[in-house]
Amino acid sequence: TMGVTLFLTRKSLTKFKQPVSPSKPEEWLQEGWSTREVSRATFGNETLSVYSHWRPWSGSEPLRIDTIGSTMDYDFSVMNGPQRVIAKHQTKGRGRNGREWKSDPMGLAATWRVDITGNINPSMVQVSLGALVSRSLGLELKWPNDIVDSQFRKCGGIISTLEDNSSVKIGVGINRSAQSVQGVDTSGWETVNECLDSEKVFMIVDASIASILESHAIIGQPDGHNTSKIAWSSLSRTFSKGVDLRFQGYQASVIGLTENGEILINQEQEIFPVGDLERIQWH
Repeated sequence: TMGVTLFLTRKSLTKFKQPVSPSKPEEWLQEGWSTREVSRATFGNETLSVYSHWRPWSGSEPLRIDTIGSTMDYDFSVMNGPQRVIAKHQTKGRGRNGREWKSDPMGLAATWRVDITGNINPSMVQVSLGALVSRSLGLELKWPNDIVDSQFRKCGGIISTLEDNSSVKIGVGINRSAQSVQGVDTSGWETVNECLDSEKVFMIVDASIASILESHAIIGQPDGHNTSKIAWSSLSRTFSKGVDLRFQGYQASVIGLTENGEILINQEQEIFPVGDLERIQWH
């Protein structure tokens, strides 16, 4: 597989370094560049892919606040266009189904509000974002939206809610250090890279979200097919490492993703979609 890079910007590059060539798309994400495959062609056994890279949201800065209950509660209603808020201290973080998320004061707590354009399925957003973010940080994705270390200890998560018919709100919480939450040991990004700080992680997450959702004047609207491919690439990598999955107590295997972000389960030669995490056990 070969790759060709197109790099798009009209502003100063002082904050955004370019990876040393030859480079991979995730290496551009790690430097804060959004990345998206815009074309590919196959010649025999070779595939040529063209990627574009750009500064997220035209290089605009996020809103920064000191303390908030949850960044997901921030009121973006008086603002137009894509917005991001990052908090130093989050006192009432929450995860999936409203469960409490204890924020690491040295970690990342932030929320994005982005308009949905193109053929993007909102249900796939958190899966594909979890895939990009976990891969860029050197971590793993546990379906549908948990970021975990190699021991399957949770480092963070991504939640998305549809605000209306045209925008989605995305909350991201990632720990820097390991901690115990209600007797459960969690992990953090420093298990794979202790040199990263919260600003660098924010830059990676910001670029990942723009890669999935931003419409760009030059490269156009997001592509739902590419989003699904990103999600399945990371999930399949996790399953290839010997993860044991059980559905309602019986062993099963995951063979794909539906367009709604559900996993396709194969259990005793029967194939069906599953969207309820509570019915699955991971080992």
